[in-house]
Amino acid sequence: MNSVLTEQALFVAQWMKPTLLPVLENLQRLHLAVELTARDPHHPLDTPGNVLNLNIRRLLNYTKNLKWLRINFQHRRGQTTDLFLRWLALPALAHVDKLAAPACNVDLLPVDLPALERLDLGSTSVSLRILRSVIMKWASTLKSLSLWSIDIQSDSSMAWAKLFADLSQNEAVSIKHITVGRIGLSQQRWGQPAFSRPYVLFKAQDADKPAQSMVELRGTAAEIFAELARDVIDWPPRADHGQADIASSWEDSDSNDD
Repeated sequence: MNSVLTEQALFVAQWMKPTLLPVLENLQRLHLAVELTARDPHHPLDTPGNVLNLNIRRLLNYTKNLKWLRINFQHRRGQTTDLFLRWLALPALAHVDKLAAPACNVDLLPVDLPALERLDLGSTSVSLRILRSVIMKWASTLKSLSLWSIDIQSDSSMAWAKLFADLSQNEAVSIKHITVGRIGLSQQRWGQPAFSRPYVLFKAQDADKPAQSMVELRGTAAEIFAELARDVIDWPPRADHGQADIASSWEDSDSNDD
């Protein structure tokens, strides 16, 4: 049975809102495996404020009490997923009644989720800057973070180490539990076919055991992210690894977003 939803399945019709919106407003957990599409037949091209990912944006804007959000995407690369993550990272607007706002305005509003404590993202490709922005948006409320099968779009093989090191030094981060698995770098940049995509590996706690592609840590944010940054094994092997490579990661990611 296919458990992946199309984005059309997230459409909330006008006649459903009196019953469904109170439920969504009080929802605390939302787990989605969704295939984002470029165009929704429910919304004609001339719809005011028409943008990509309308249905999932509306849905999330209704779930203001959400504590646990899990989204698994279906395409590692694509304009729709990239634009959605950019929107997800936008700072929330204060003092906006999203339930009472016109639909065409809700579509464009950044999502808030002030009670979010756990965020799970999987199966996508994203720039270093956007991924960091998504995490930092909820840095003060997040207690748990899961990143699974995610590629960072960067020319630097130390991009993940840079991200972890940066988060370990940021006092605003309150994450105490993290799961990271099967993460890598953009296939397009490294020229790796999908069936042989290498993963970033982490040193095993037991020195006699091989490196592993999945790790789960608990502790303070400074401790767990510092351990991740320290134990990450460079991928793929290159001769130019070093501090200069790490330092250039943010510049690489910024130029890739233009």
